[in-house]
Amino acid sequence: MCPLDLANTVPATSEFVQKLGKQRRYPVSDFAGQCYALVIPQDYYFWDVLATTYLAHPEFYELREWETVIITTGESQGRTKVEKGGKKILAMDKVDREKFYAYLLKQWKR
Repeated sequence: MCPLDLANTVPATSEFVQKLGKQRRYPVSDFAGQCYALVIPQDYYFWDVLATTYLAHPEFYELREWETVIITTGESQGRTKVEKGGKKILAMDKVDREKFYAYLLKQWKR
């Protein structure tokens, strides 16, 4: 599981977008850079990209075991809640940000 709290540790920063800009000769970097440049004035994070990067590089992440329950009713329906005695899951707890950002730049250099 990739919690939102972890995803919020890898923002799309202006520094990262500038690095993408230096790769502008590559179509994927150019496109990604233009897209991310649009969101720089606001808080924007690599939510889905962080989760899917785990598939290629699980070594970038530290996992932690949690006891959890899923809320099935009400306004919080679908939320995963940490609760003693709940089902044990492994969730991403930390990410090596430098390796993560470097990987993105490498992947988009085409």
